[in-house]
Amino acid sequence: MHVPDGFLPGVVLAGGYIVTGAMTAYSLRKINQQEDPRAEIPKAALLTAAFFIASAIRVPVPPVSIHLLLSGLMGVVLGWYAFPSILVGLILQFLVFGHGGFTTLGVNAVIMGMPAVIAFLVFRLAYRRPNAGTGWFALWGFIAGALGVVLAVALFYTVIITTLPADIDTELERTATIALSLAHLPLALLEGLFTALLVSYLRRVKPELIEGTFGRNRTRVDTPAGQPEFVAPVHRATVPRRIVRTPAPSDAQTRAGLDQYAHLDSPVHSWAMTTKLVGFIVLMFTFALVTSVWLLIPMVIVTAIIFHLSKLPYPFLRSRLQVPGFFILIIVLILPFVAGSTVLFTLGPLTIYTEGVVAAVLLATRFICIITLTVVLFGTDTFLNAIRAMRALKFPDTLADITLLTYRYIFEIGNMFTQMRIAVRLRGFRSNQFSLQLVSVLASLLGNMLVRSYEQSDRVYKAMILRGYGFGTVSLSEFAVTRSDTLKLIAMLAVAAAFIVGQFAIGSLLL
Repeated sequence: MHVPDGFLPGVVLAGGYIVTGAMTAYSLRKINQQEDPRAEIPKAALLTAAFFIASAIRVPVPPVSIHLLLSGLMGVVLGWYAFPSILVGLILQFLVFGHGGFTTLGVNAVIMGMPAVIAFLVFRLAYRRPNAGTGWFALWGFIAGALGVVLAVALFYTVIITTLPADIDTELERTATIALSLAHLPLALLEGLFTALLVSYLRRVKPELIEGTFGRNRTRVDTPAGQPEFVAPVHRATVPRRIVRTPAPSDAQTRAGLDQYAHLDSPVHSWAMTTKLVGFIVLMFTFALVTSVWLLIPMVIVTAIIFHLSKLPYPFLRSRLQVPGFFILIIVLILPFVAGSTVLFTLGPLTIYTEGVVAAVLLATRFICIITLTVVLFGTDTFLNAIRAMRALKFPDTLADITLLTYRYIFEIGNMFTQMRIAVRLRGFRSNQFSLQLVSVLASLLGNMLVRSYEQSDRVYKAMILRGYGFGTVSLSEFAVTRSDTLKLIAMLAVAAAFIVGQFAIGSLLL
């Protein structure tokens, strides 16, 4: 449920980033009010990695198999860390698997992150009964899990429908909306059941994961009945968070494609990452604003020149286009038949409209150009250096730390989960048919993985403290910007400005 690049207009993209920035700032403010927010960052990172792996779980629900969203469950477990963690997860999903997009990151974070925060706030209502048993918390877990899916689906289709061409068939739009919404009802029930089972598991095995101070900005005391109860918020001074050193990427990380060609020698590879980030981001968002077909050929030419200068192999680009391209391909094939009123030509019972063809060409071209620029940006330098450059450009330290640690341990936790699934398969368990036992076993597997990740995070934090965590800084002075880097940035900004001027000029002529 990710919106790819090139699909949404600039106003929606800007709104998504504004809401995401506000929600991230508010979440970080809540996190910084905790007694020791630094100690929780490794926990949030490793649990984010665990959820990242778990989001790939596919459950057979005839006639198809579906994968879990887990937004409600992330809210239940991560609390105020849910929104920043989902933001980090979306960044990594895009860079590793190609899901979503860079310009649409803000919108996707709102679609997935807001339901998680609401699910967290709803689940907290369960603690109004201090002596409640596991069944009571499982009930609220079901509500939170199902609510996370319902809200995410509602936000997703609201964004899609409001940005489709205005002249699309109204009756078809209404029918498709109802059908797709009903199709997600089984997923909402499944996520509710999955969350309820996992909450029950964690209450038995590791209750502090859902009832401790983690991510909730509250202290815990014992009531006379011996049950945990949340009391007033703890207000503490903000503790500076810096990571001094992060381990080098493993072979699995290199095979994932992020650092695969960072060793090449090209004008783009030699460009300082700080100025390169600014230049590429400005150009990508400029491309997202283009609505004139007359600018598509210059857009393709500029993108082709930049990709050629990067010396990245074409198969690498093609592999990054495959996953998000499937969604765009479906939209591009449908739009000419349903959008518009000017008939271009007729193929038997099918009518192709001019406006639909124009919209499809704009969408496909923007998508290919923005994805290509993203591949060049992150494919010509190491992921670690990209994060360090973001930190130097005032990217929030908590997000940077969670991102680095999640990327560091995501493949390790993935291997652990694979071993666990092999173990249950060797014991005779089969996951090719849907059953309540299947959901229960998967919930136990994920619960086990969360517990292991949570326990490992304590060891990680102690190791980080011994290596000086909290005393290093990253500044722009660490990235030497040469005259050549400055000229490249000026050239990139000039190209972006030319497209903006061209867009306004063409719009004025058409008026």
